[in-house]
Amino acid sequence: MQFDDSTLSLELRDALQAVLELPRRDTGDISGYETACMKAVMSIGRALMTQRLTDMGSSGTFADGGDGWHVTVVSNAEVFTLFGPILLRRPLFRNKRNGPTRSLLAEKAGLVDGLWTPAAAKVGALAVAEMPVGRAEAFFADVGVLSVSKSSLLRLALGLSNAWEEDREIHEEAVRVASNIPLEATTVAVSLDGVMVMM
Repeated sequence: MQFDDSTLSLELRDALQAVLELPRRDTGDISGYETACMKAVMSIGRALMTQRLTDMGSSGTFADGGDGWHVTVVSNAEVFTLFGPILLRRPLFRNKRNGPTRSLLAEKAGLVDGLWTPAAAKVGALAVAEMPVGRAEAFFADVGVLSVSKSSLLRLALGLSNAWEEDREIHEEAVRVASNIPLEATTVAVSLDGVMVMM
């Protein structure tokens, strides 16, 4: 496969170069080599996600619903991906002075709680549901994916819980409709983070 490396970000070029140098740095320690390979792959993933999410963010004015939205402030935002956290420039938009603020990046990418890619949020939520938060943090560090702290995992769980509660009745109905209950069942209960869904 041929590509024009002038279209690649410096971060991605550096990550690809690190992969090419792996065989020269092999000391014979298979565990160390495997860890180095994983770090290199994660670095490529972070560079690709940085480039993709940067391309999704708009920095100019736009119209939506008859309103003109303009950049109010540009800040740096840490976004959690399966490959680990990345830092992005995030323009925030308003359609009037002191009006509501929008992040087109979060809207276009479907960022969960404005900070997590959908895939990273799914894996993070699953880990928090299946094991203590401290163990989830250690598990991700051991596996080499989704490098994230306990506090970030707790904020994700809280954000998901708040989002559930905002439209709880709608979500509960969706669970009821999606659940296949055997005819011979006499009692059915579904619990999501300690919340009972009436069936």
